[in-house]
Amino acid sequence: MLKTSRNFSAQVRNVLFFGIIWGLFEAVFGTVLHLSPSAGNIAFWILYPIGFYCMMRLFSRTYSIAAVTCCGMIACALKLSSLFFYTPLLLVYTLKPAISILLETGITALVLGACLIRNDNFTYCDSLAKF
Repeated sequence: MLKTSRNFSAQVRNVLFFGIIWGLFEAVFGTVLHLSPSAGNIAFWILYPIGFYCMMRLFSRTYSIAAVTCCGMIACALKLSSLFFYTPLLLVYTLKPAISILLETGITALVLGACLIRNDNFTYCDSLAKF
């Protein structure tokens, strides 16, 4: 049986916390990685585990796919907020990662949904989230 958090404000706090953490990592370190000539191609391999960790940690606390989706939207919004700080020439360094965040969130939500339908016990997901 899945544990569910009945306290709505606790779920909102968790979504905001993990969404902001992921979004700040993407906005700060993602921009630095994309602007550096040597690490620009491997930014996904560095930043996706951070996003996956945030999503799995949030899911282990709320057991809600909607919470995971909202977390990704918050992270995407924070990444898009960096458009205000850069010139339009760097638009591609903000839009492509923002789209990537939404795709990562969608794929993770689909996988979690498939696991919920199969009634998996999520021991693997929980162990990843507690790493």
